[in-house]
Amino acid sequence: AMSVRDSPQDGAALARIAGDQPIITDYLWDEVLGRQPAQARLLMLRTSVTEQMTGDLADALTGEPGGARTLERLSRENSFVEALGDDHGSYRYHPLLRDVLMAQLRRERPREIPVLLGRVARWHADRGQTLAAVRAAAEAGDWDYAGQVLAEAGIAALLAADPAAVDKVLALFPPDRRAGDPAVAMALAAAALCNGDP
Repeated sequence: AMSVRDSPQDGAALARIAGDQPIITDYLWDEVLGRQPAQARLLMLRTSVTEQMTGDLADALTGEPGGARTLERLSRENSFVEALGDDHGSYRYHPLLRDVLMAQLRRERPREIPVLLGRVARWHADRGQTLAAVRAAAEAGDWDYAGQVLAEAGIAALLAADPAAVDKVLALFPPDRRAGDPAVAMALAAAALCNGDP
């Protein structure tokens, strides 16, 4: 389970491993989460709404300082929190751990999820990370903000992005938003042009 990463073969292996979810969940709670102080567990719950995080993003999600220190400690203590080794100081949770954290967040704090995703969207938008901001806003169901980010970024930001990633994000929008929001329609057109479909 710990060797699973991002390849299709690993995804299939992960599905087989996750098939025994109660055992996996018990193990992660006993061996990983149960050993953490309450503040670290809360940070892990709240940051599970995003696939990757930095200390700054963790601070924005928790409203507390010290996220970078906590994430660095977690990555040293176990292999379920991985330091990505990039220039931004990014981390991510192992997919099994993230699934357990998200399930717990949905049970304990369902009303927090759209708020947390809104913070993620605004954090990415402030850094010019258009697709990440739009994805988080769409996952929160905040279609107005997602459209606003697209409109403010303009077509140049979309043309510079990976067309497949743009398509994947735009697929999150409901049909009426895709047809009725000029910024979303512009993004769809840009993605189509990038995919060779004038």
